[in-house]
Amino acid sequence: MMVYANNADEPDSNGVCGTFDQLAYPALSGVQFIANSATRGGAALFRVAVSASITGALFSGNTATDRGGALYIDYGGCTEVTTSTFEGNSAGGSGGGVYIDDNASQFPPTEPTFTDVGFEANTATDRGGGLYIYHTSATGHVEVSAAGPWFSSNSATEGGAIGVGSGATL
Repeated sequence: MMVYANNADEPDSNGVCGTFDQLAYPALSGVQFIANSATRGGAALFRVAVSASITGALFSGNTATDRGGALYIDYGGCTEVTTSTFEGNSAGGSGGGVYIDDNASQFPPTEPTFTDVGFEANTATDRGGGLYIYHTSATGHVEVSAAGPWFSSNSATEGGAIGVGSGATL
């Protein structure tokens, strides 16, 4: 089992334990991300059409000063998260556990899937304590599929469990 714990990134940085970019295909199984911090994606940032597979992971106590306390998925990412837990993560903006965005129309749509994933006691100062889905592209879209997720004790100013922004589909 791989454990990433107590790592901090420079101010205005992203994904302290990994920024996966430009069509990467990471497969993470049984990984633990504990008490890491960054500006966006306290534990990891997936962007520019990354197709990641995350299975049996624990994201706990991670912090982002901006968005995506534990995980930030952006620009056409098709991340699949299965049997994983997001607990006690926080964001100074939106998406205490996970922040999902699609603001670049030149990439395929951002379409992450969450199956049997738990979101517990995550907090966001703004929107989506557990999960926030946002869309700004005029031509693309964000579509999130979820089967069997559970949300418990998450909090935010708007959307304690889930926040859904303009143009996003859940």
